[in-house]
Amino acid sequence: LKRAAHVVIWIFFIVLPFIKSSSTLDPVLLPRFMFISCTLLALLGTLFFSKEKLLFPKIPVYFTVGLIGFVVVSLAGYFYAQNQYEALFTGSKWTVLALWFITILALLKSNLLAKEVLVKAIAVSGLIFATLSLLQLAGIDITSTSSSGVKGSLANKNLAASFMCMVFPLGMWLYKIKNNWFGVTLIILSTVVIGFTESRTAYLVYIIEAVLGYYLLFVNQHQTKLKWIVPVLFAFISGIALFAYYK
Repeated sequence: LKRAAHVVIWIFFIVLPFIKSSSTLDPVLLPRFMFISCTLLALLGTLFFSKEKLLFPKIPVYFTVGLIGFVVVSLAGYFYAQNQYEALFTGSKWTVLALWFITILALLKSNLLAKEVLVKAIAVSGLIFATLSLLQLAGIDITSTSSSGVKGSLANKNLAASFMCMVFPLGMWLYKIKNNWFGVTLIILSTVVIGFTESRTAYLVYIIEAVLGYYLLFVNQHQTKLKWIVPVLFAFISGIALFAYYK
């Protein structure tokens, strides 16, 4: 069932950017939650019906306690929330995401999912989000979500910037292991999108990632090819950050 897990992962990350509904108050939150839940069931199916030995990773205690504590606090908020239905949905969302995380780790540990496949699928999803964002810069918005600005197919620009900050290190990692232009393209596109979202928190995260990535990729590993890419993009995002700050 290894191939089945790979197919599910590829379908999930390619289709995810286009999941939305005009019949809900938030056009993307509930539809994508349902899509994530259905995908979780499919991944659990490949995990438990596999003939491979089922292995669960040894997650560090501090991380496990933190994850469980986060879910418990989210669920406990139900008793103090003014809108209990929304609180229940929020708690359910974090519970499903925690199960998603544990299931992915179990698939990786059981050799039912290759790490390279997971990273590439997330990277391709990032390229789709970035392309949708660049189309919005050109005045073409095919997502028709409620808010305006550079947001890809997410609800607002801050979420878009956060997602791009997540895929930016993946671009550096892909370049490190494959040494091709796919990782470089992801680095450039994610940087451009982060710059135009004008999210100051994302700028700070990006700068930290760029500095650490440059050290790990070019200094610590003694790689010199395209060593200019991260410093140039770092200067670009710093300039955009200063412009947004004094705007």
